[in-house]
Amino acid sequence: MRWGVLLLALPLWAADPLEAAPVMARVVPAASTAPSGLLPFGTGISVQPGVAAAFTGRINYDKGPDDGLEVLASLHGQKLHESLLELDTSDPLRALAALIVALGEPSGLPPDSMTGLPPRGRPCRLTVRWQTVDGQWVVTGAAQLVRDRHSDRPLPPLPAVYSGGADGHYQLPDGTGGTVNRDQPVMVLAGTLCALFDEENGAPLALPLPDPRDDRRWEANSAVLPPPGTPIVLLVEPLVPVALISAADLAGPALVAHIATIDALACPMIAVQLAADAPRQGDPALVEAVHAASVNAGRPLLPVLIPHP
Repeated sequence: MRWGVLLLALPLWAADPLEAAPVMARVVPAASTAPSGLLPFGTGISVQPGVAAAFTGRINYDKGPDDGLEVLASLHGQKLHESLLELDTSDPLRALAALIVALGEPSGLPPDSMTGLPPRGRPCRLTVRWQTVDGQWVVTGAAQLVRDRHSDRPLPPLPAVYSGGADGHYQLPDGTGGTVNRDQPVMVLAGTLCALFDEENGAPLALPLPDPRDDRRWEANSAVLPPPGTPIVLLVEPLVPVALISAADLAGPALVAHIATIDALACPMIAVQLAADAPRQGDPALVEAVHAASVNAGRPLLPVLIPHP
């Protein structure tokens, strides 16, 4: 296994990679709740192996919260004070299994939002669908349902990073007044499917934000969102990098040449192969350096750390 960097083409911005995000999220008509071919996988979950996982749920916030939006999607009854979407499923292991069926075995690391380390994992596309009062289905990128308070704009159409989340070691009640030691995914207790700020490191999906420590920066994008309680479908699909560049060329003319070929409207990706033993402590500096190189080339990109076979 080798590590790579995914570069997502975005509109031009200044020093902050989110400053020039579009003013409005992209909301377009959709033919139905989700693509055909998905099969039931439990309450509120359907999957198609290697293609997609779909989760039904509802809008939890259409504005706010005041202290910052930390979770994009939580399980039923979890994190409702800071989650944009509440899913119908309350089964964390079934939700994780659905992601494995759709995206493959996880191989990555969740963000460390307390120290600012970005996530490492496979890229995937998140979209949200809902039905309007006149019966029309609409669809938009899930990230664009989040508003950036710094720029007063929604997030650009970021992918999510699929790391699988962290595993934890717990002492849990055994039902007889004692405790039992158990290793299990942190998501079982945390209940977060996709995070913006992940204090437990347990969410299997995370948005690749420039600084995962800045939890108060985000809120619901009220300009686009329907009222709380509106039923939604969250669709998770794998994304595949379309070009590769070697680590040796990260700071050279080859990177600039790759950047110059990017079609910003199509949001293509560039995976950069890195050594598997690259220390994680260098990830923030790597993200900053690659972004700076793309800014200097006149095509600013947001780096996303991904595993590459």
